[in-house]
Amino acid sequence: MHFLCFYLLDFKHYLCYYVANNGGEEGKMSEFYRRLRQLRGDRQMTQQELADALGISKSSVNMYERGEREPGLDLLEKIARFFEVDVDELLGLRRLPEEDSKARRVRMVARRAAGLPEAQYELLLNNFEGTVDVYLKALELQQGKKG
Repeated sequence: MHFLCFYLLDFKHYLCYYVANNGGEEGKMSEFYRRLRQLRGDRQMTQQELADALGISKSSVNMYERGEREPGLDLLEKIARFFEVDVDELLGLRRLPEEDSKARRVRMVARRAAGLPEAQYELLLNNFEGTVDVYLKALELQQGKKG
């Protein structure tokens, strides 16, 4: 099994997973269940929606989020790809800088909006772009008055 893991994931992620599970660095997988719950909550998804997206059962998601069960390496990578984070962040070994976090939040909002019917999505997108344009113009005017 371990020999196969080196081919499925790069060495760094295998090591992180090994340390988190077996290497005596207490608490790393406990950070996984917190991060999974947080990422799912950030997307405002139910456990069932996440389970469907990952192709697993709702009870598996529930057990992962309670820290009662740990995903295999393949599923860990799948979860990381789904939430657009790397395995290090998913395991709590690294946090994204604030700017990356803001950009990720905008992508998550856009992804939720993409589920709307096409006409509503286009209307929402146009309104959003218009709001951003008005806001940027107001900032320019405000900064022009200060300068």
